[in-house]
Amino acid sequence: MIKTVEWTDEGVRMIDQRLLPNEEKYLMLRSYEEVAEAIDAGISVVHINTELRIAYKKGVKKGIMSSDELAPYKFMAEGVEEMKKIVTAKLKVFNKIS
Repeated sequence: MIKTVEWTDEGVRMIDQRLLPNEEKYLMLRSYEEVAEAIDAGISVVHINTELRIAYKKGVKKGIMSSDELAPYKFMAEGVEEMKKIVTAKLKVFNKIS
């Protein structure tokens, strides 16, 4: 299986979909602006699932550690809030909103 997108410490490693199926070439995008440019150039699949899962886990962990709350819906709300931050940032990038 070809890994089309990978979020790394260096940036976003993304397959150049414009060259498929004839050539398998990867781009290393290091800023939100470069990701937006790649989308404008015709790259249409950008996965953020893993980033959302990490944000959710971080938020839930923060919710559990910062209170004695026993009701899951209350400490899980922190996870949702962390995910909202990621979604808002990505929507701004993908839609070129400053």
